[in-house]
Amino acid sequence: MERINQRGLGIISKVTESCNLACKYCYAEHDNKIKSIMSDETLENTITKCYEFSGERKDPHFIWHGGEPLLGGLEFFKNVIKIQDKFKPHKISNVIQTNATLINDEILDFFIQNNIHVGTSIDGPEEIHNLTRIYWGSTGAFKDVMGGVEKMRKKGMDIGAIVVLNKKNVNHISEIYEFFKRENIGFKANPLIKCGRAIKNYEDLSITPKEYGKALIKLFDLWYNDFDNMNFSCDTVEELLGNITTAHPRGCDFSEGCQGSYISVSPNGEVYPCGRFGSDTPDYCLGNINKNSLDDIFEEKTKKKLLERTADAIEGCRPCEYKQICNGGCMHNAYMKNGNIMDKDFYCAGYKMVLNHIKSVVKKDLGITG
Repeated sequence: MERINQRGLGIISKVTESCNLACKYCYAEHDNKIKSIMSDETLENTITKCYEFSGERKDPHFIWHGGEPLLGGLEFFKNVIKIQDKFKPHKISNVIQTNATLINDEILDFFIQNNIHVGTSIDGPEEIHNLTRIYWGSTGAFKDVMGGVEKMRKKGMDIGAIVVLNKKNVNHISEIYEFFKRENIGFKANPLIKCGRAIKNYEDLSITPKEYGKALIKLFDLWYNDFDNMNFSCDTVEELLGNITTAHPRGCDFSEGCQGSYISVSPNGEVYPCGRFGSDTPDYCLGNINKNSLDDIFEEKTKKKLLERTADAIEGCRPCEYKQICNGGCMHNAYMKNGNIMDKDFYCAGYKMVLNHIKSVVKKDLGITG
């Protein structure tokens, strides 16, 4: 196995752990009074070492994350581009995942000029969104988020969003779907992750694998039966349909050997397997980008063990008909169940439900029996 896969290394770079919002399920347990931003040294080392590690043929892609990455300000991202320009003619690929409340025209003009793609998070229409995505003090953030979305729309930017499925919205799939269809916003529906602030709110917000499966089946049917009128994307069901029909898994949760594809760098330079891990999982800190080379990090014993996580290495996955398109699912979802990263995804039963459903729908449409 090559040290990184064919598409190049993805770096989830956390500009800050701080955020101006206080979403109830945030995977970080941050304090809005802490304003620590990734230092110039850590930024320089992150970009430089990742480019050098990727080699001649593979261009890394950077996902700027947080907390809220726009708390770093426009100057932070100007510095990003300044450092990346040293590595031309390598292709520069940047995405920022923001809550959209701090977006302004100056920032958007810079992002457009430098081909920085923008993603945001919206949990559905206002009455649903504001149940969980709130400011410190519990004021709903919907109007400010959609204000940022409207600024992007006016500049002709593609708009994509992540929906976090939780107990407050999992039974409102129709309303969520119709909202994104009406707004012409592509979206992906992810389940609640048990870490950070979500731990203390887990009893109130968690969903079961069965609830997740039923929600995805409902979402698939809405999307599939609406296909002729489709004007936006729903990545979750598109990926699942693609996995079934092509037998080539798409999506972070289903990719084989995701640890050959991703690392995450925290604001202080600590390196983790992906963005879902952080200071609350110190056993999975792989080193520090300011002290270690990526060659050393990829040779670190924990990283090497994670690289060996496959469906065939997971006892519960070996007999499963979907193991080639699921690959045991997300390792962090496995970890959140019982602390065993080498177990199968906590939401496994839900994925089986929706994959069985999609398979039956496709076979019926193709006239296949048996």
